[in-house]
Amino acid sequence: MRVMSRLFENSPNDVPPVIDKSYTTHNKDLRSISLKIHEYAEIGFKEYKSSSLLTDYLGRPELLLC
Repeated sequence: MRVMSRLFENSPNDVPPVIDKSYTTHNKDLRSISLKIHEYAEIGFKEYKSSSLLTDYLGRPELLLC
């Protein structure tokens, strides 16, 4: 919680631009992925569909940091 309090030292509504941009960019996709993973309901360390979905999303070129 201390890290978050430092991020929002001026006000809880004062979101740093990098976080705001990331949220705006990825919110729709991540919500969709979350709902799909919930629908798959894979159990017992056999999360093949969920793993593939996340791997595909995270492997997109625009997400690469280097």
